[in-house]
Amino acid sequence: MALSVNRSLAGGIAALLLAMGIGRFAYTPLLPAMQDATGLSDEGAGVIASINLAGYLVGALALTALPDAARGLAALRLSLLASVVSTIGMAASDSIVAWTVLRLISGLASAGVFVLATAVVQRALTEARRPGLIGVHFIGVGSGIALSGATVALFGSALGWRGGWLALGGLATVALLVAWHGLGAPLAPSTTAAPRRPAGARPAGFALMMLTAAYFCEGAGYIVTGTFLVRIARDMPALGDWAPHLWTVVGVAGAPSAMLWAWLGRRIGYLPGLIAAHLLQIVAIVLPALTPEPAAAIVAAILFGGTFMGITALTVGYAAILAPAQPARAIGMLTTVYGIGQVIGPSAAGWLAAGTGSFAAALYGAAASVAIGAVLLAIGARARH
Repeated sequence: MALSVNRSLAGGIAALLLAMGIGRFAYTPLLPAMQDATGLSDEGAGVIASINLAGYLVGALALTALPDAARGLAALRLSLLASVVSTIGMAASDSIVAWTVLRLISGLASAGVFVLATAVVQRALTEARRPGLIGVHFIGVGSGIALSGATVALFGSALGWRGGWLALGGLATVALLVAWHGLGAPLAPSTTAAPRRPAGARPAGFALMMLTAAYFCEGAGYIVTGTFLVRIARDMPALGDWAPHLWTVVGVAGAPSAMLWAWLGRRIGYLPGLIAAHLLQIVAIVLPALTPEPAAAIVAAILFGGTFMGITALTVGYAAILAPAQPARAIGMLTTVYGIGQVIGPSAAGWLAAGTGSFAAALYGAAASVAIGAVLLAIGARARH
């Protein structure tokens, strides 16, 4: 049994490293080189990022709508392959149209991998009565971000943007082999009776509504830094060519964050943990707009990496508490609104940057969005208690 759990966890980590850490987020450290070589504008870069995130949203919605038989091992492996191919394909053209199509495919694939691989790992842990280890699975996201950031930072000047995509595609291929071997068929529909709805259902329903609205704000806010951090840092004179290393810092900080925030949520409560994570992320977002000092950018990268996956873990955990009778439906709605927020954020930020000549307004707007989310969480808490 331990072998099965370890194999599933290894496969799950590799799958998220491939599809999320590389397939979805490698665009961030490679974006400055792509812009230098092709003249891609900030506005265009934001649109391409939004298309990728729209693909993720559509993929998540499609997986919810498809019959159970369609959410099998074949769908997972097709998503894994599509993620690798769309990553390598980015090196084959400098056409914005081609990039847009490839990033759309990447978004669809990352949704398939995230949902289906997580189902496999969750099943293995549940059967082994070790569900608390699910945070280990999410190490893959931060590890992939760190790996892509380090690859671009160390070899970017020699590889160029095309070589960067090819190198990361090669690393994704290695991860594909591990994921292919480690993951079995996705989780079958549960036949376990849903728990009885507890007393206080009406205030819990309002709190869930506030949680959903807050998660939309988080999606729209965090993704601005998640898309443009390296691009912003490159314009800081004191950072210069060191800017790509910031993405490695984000990944290193993000790798254990889901586990740490989930642990903290169990100790102090999911809601206090969520509000604390939002407040720290606000600091991370606004710091590069307040000062060009390298130390501020490094702190921002650490705080950002240390919160964005933690907020996801805490939100999912809190939703399961607020909607014990239908946790899957609640989490599905949260994923949808988060995806909508992610689609809006990069395009709006790119438009603001193109219009103002800097990313300061976009960062302040992103921080305001996350701050509104924290306020909504507090309002929901007040009604619940």
